[in-house]
Amino acid sequence: MMVKEIARFLVSGVFNTILSYLMYLALNAFLGYVAAYTLAFILSTFTSYFLHSVFVFDEKLTIM
Repeated sequence: MMVKEIARFLVSGVFNTILSYLMYLALNAFLGYVAAYTLAFILSTFTSYFLHSVFVFDEKLTIM
């Protein structure tokens, strides 16, 4: 069971990193690089929370 979670953790981390960079590139076309990076970082944080909660640990989404 633990090996499965580690593999899912790695896959979600790689996916989130790629998605974060793609969001930055897309936003950088419309915003300055600082605003694009900041917004991409914020969005990738929420994406990471979602992926780790649902995909890696099979937990329901909660805020607190």
